[in-house]
Amino acid sequence: MFEMAAMRSPLNSLHGEDVPHVEFNGITLTELPFLRHYNVRFQPDDQQASSRFRQLLGFDAPQGPNIFVVHEDNLCAWLGPDEWLIVTPFHAKDSLDYALNEFAYGDDFVTRVDISAAQTIIRATGPKAADLLGRGVSYDLHPRNFQAGSCIQTVLARASVTLFAQSAAAVTIDIVVRRSFAEHLWNWLVDAGQESEFHSL
Repeated sequence: MFEMAAMRSPLNSLHGEDVPHVEFNGITLTELPFLRHYNVRFQPDDQQASSRFRQLLGFDAPQGPNIFVVHEDNLCAWLGPDEWLIVTPFHAKDSLDYALNEFAYGDDFVTRVDISAAQTIIRATGPKAADLLGRGVSYDLHPRNFQAGSCIQTVLARASVTLFAQSAAAVTIDIVVRRSFAEHLWNWLVDAGQESEFHSL
């Protein structure tokens, strides 16, 4: 567990005290730092655990592959048959901590791990955001394939990431990346987005 005062953005060295934010050729990159990230695991066929999750958190963990749901301030993404990522604002940490602790308490088959300090989110927005990310990932990010509410675990510019299609209309894609790769990925996105092919945006 860590406190807000002790937190530093993984991209702090690039932008000092400001939240990293750049615009180029119609594409906007912004870091979404200081969110709470939790890895949660339980058996989806455990009806008691599923019911307790719903009761304590107020929503069902998505059961289908490569989708996420948003309930109030909480985003819950499917990572595997028995694994989910929950992201929530820092101000909601107390209530979510309590709910997840209650959920995991006394059950050997339920785990919850606070991984907030281990990763961050870079948001790419703009009509060519998917094209930009497509330069470093083999997955088809066209809106007809990567629809709003979809998520995918893949490799982008040699960094392991999880992508969230937040909005098809505005082409908004969130990139969850490990802290140790965040600066590398940010620099790659900026460099790739400023190449000549994007100058006409």
